[in-house]
Amino acid sequence: MIITMLQQSRRLLHHFSMVLLLFTLLAVTLASLVRYTSMLETTIIKQQAVAHNTAAMGISVREIEKSSSILHQLLPPGYKSQSAEKLIYTRLDSLTKNLQAIDVSVKPIETHEGFLLLEFSATVPISSNVSCTTTLNRLGQQETLAFPLVSIQSVNLEHSVTSNGLVMKIEGTLKLPAQISGISA
Repeated sequence: MIITMLQQSRRLLHHFSMVLLLFTLLAVTLASLVRYTSMLETTIIKQQAVAHNTAAMGISVREIEKSSSILHQLLPPGYKSQSAEKLIYTRLDSLTKNLQAIDVSVKPIETHEGFLLLEFSATVPISSNVSCTTTLNRLGQQETLAFPLVSIQSVNLEHSVTSNGLVMKIEGTLKLPAQISGISA
């Protein structure tokens, strides 16, 4: 009887071991499936983020290309082939011609805070053909052009003995970013 009980206990222990092994195998499989599902969800979320970021990058690239195109349109002709000094003096010539200045004086070009600067003063006659409003409008138009930048510090109306009338004295600065011009400040 003890031997029968012992054999029965061994059989039950063997069945119990098999059930325990099967249960452990099922638990490991379930844990692996849960982990796989979690990783799959994370991968899907990251893939959607990549797809969204790719679309956003495409939009950004188009905006950068548009901005670059606008910047190239604002650059003066021969920008890469001319020296910074020539660009500044050419801009000064254009400014004085547009304003119909009768007298122009300039200081030497300086480098200050990352800009090449050319300070100038111009005298523009005010007559029946060229009014103050016309001159100020032309001056405002010149300030809106891109390179080199025109910055006006002062505008004064004075009576001139030499030209027998009013003249407008304009003081300003032409600026060109030193880094863009290839000169490090």
